[in-house]
Amino acid sequence: MRFAARNFLLRRRVDRWILFAAGVAQAVRFGMSGLVTFVFSCIGFYLWVARHKSARYFDQPFLWLALCYVAWSCGLILLRSHHPLQDRQMGYSLLCGFFAFSGAGMVLITDPLRSFVVGSRIGIAGAFAVGLGYALFDPIRQGMGGNEAVFAFTAAVSTLVATIPVKNPPRWAPNCPFYLIAGCFAVMFSETRAVYVPLLFFALVEIAWAILTLPRRSKSIALIAALAGMVLLAVLPVTQQNLVARIDPWVDYMTSNKSSEQDGISESDMIRGYLWVGAVKVIAAHPIVGVGSEAKMQAIVAMQSSSAEQQILEPFIHTHNAVLDELLNDGAVGLLIVIGLFGSIAGCLWRGCTRCVEKRNLVYFFLIFLSYGMFHNPLLHEMTIATIFLYLGVLHATVARRRRERGMC
Repeated sequence: MRFAARNFLLRRRVDRWILFAAGVAQAVRFGMSGLVTFVFSCIGFYLWVARHKSARYFDQPFLWLALCYVAWSCGLILLRSHHPLQDRQMGYSLLCGFFAFSGAGMVLITDPLRSFVVGSRIGIAGAFAVGLGYALFDPIRQGMGGNEAVFAFTAAVSTLVATIPVKNPPRWAPNCPFYLIAGCFAVMFSETRAVYVPLLFFALVEIAWAILTLPRRSKSIALIAALAGMVLLAVLPVTQQNLVARIDPWVDYMTSNKSSEQDGISESDMIRGYLWVGAVKVIAAHPIVGVGSEAKMQAIVAMQSSSAEQQILEPFIHTHNAVLDELLNDGAVGLLIVIGLFGSIAGCLWRGCTRCVEKRNLVYFFLIFLSYGMFHNPLLHEMTIATIFLYLGVLHATVARRRRERGMC
């Protein structure tokens, strides 16, 4: 007992700094955030299985649905695959189910939201500085050493987190809307349309709200910073290249009267079209349980009408659409479990968030999650999975602590 008491006292001091470091790491797409999510998930799963009293304040349907998803998805893989351990979907499904317990592992942190927010502010500042340096001296698409879309998603979520006001913030990380400007730059440098388009819209809404509600002096500073950010965004060569390469084709296509579906569409958009049409045909033939992650791409390639299209799609491992991928992997049953999983935690957090700014932040998160999922798949990469469940876990732990303080079961 003396050892356990010392361990708990040590963790009360250490856990909040670990979560702080995860907030910094997530913004710059460093793998430490995934490791921290795993550690908290181990603690949370142990507490839940041991039926510790702290676990009763967490949303039980969310945790049970996470286990149901693991059972269904991994069960199908075991039935279908001759080498299930070599199936990447097995690992992703296990992570989705296991990381759902990350919030329950943060029970010893007095204010998990504050630690995560302050860490995210430092991380976003670092991501902005690195991205701006590359944009000025070597204007290439930014991914922090990895996949650009994955970095865009992690940086966007960190940007949302950084904007949440906290009590008594450090002087070097105050509450202000400037993190939105820095985060939008960092995401813009990745050139990932599915993320920076909604994030820019949310930034405009939040900055306008801040200008309307802040005191006069702070209002002037916020307005000047917003205008300076717009000017810098407009004059950077990397931004102009991004607009020409990734936005102009869509604008030309939507405003033209051309009948060809390929006119004005970039190569990546055309490939997605082939993937999605083929996926719909395969799903129509196997709607309930899908065909599995190993066979789905072979089935999609076989559905193409020409050998040229088949050759284009052969290197791809998923459809770049979360809904289609889930229907292919686990069928309609798996998709319903996923919808129930995120719907349950969204309802729990919406009821538990006591401030309007937290509820807006939650809405922004799920809109970016959906936008990214329509062109990529956040549940098919370990970094994006960790980002999703770390964000939800921190809010879940915050809501559970509030429920415990009110004496609610």
